[in-house]
Amino acid sequence: METLKESLLAAEWAGYHWALQHLDATADQIEDACETYFPEHMSGVLAYAFQRGWAMAQEGKTPQPINPDQPSVPNPH
Repeated sequence: METLKESLLAAEWAGYHWALQHLDATADQIEDACETYFPEHMSGVLAYAFQRGWAMAQEGKTPQPINPDQPSVPNPH
């Protein structure tokens, strides 16, 4: 089972990767993406983490790795 920290980091990475594909996204588009990624009952803190990941990509930063034994990778593909 995933811990809360792992869930938050996964949400940051989701936002980061989404941002790389949607560099000119508006605030409404980011909010829509959060709703797409996370069901209504799961949003809130995960949506915030998604937005944080998006902001990191905009600033040229990378979220910390989900597994500390693995380096941060900008694209999971």
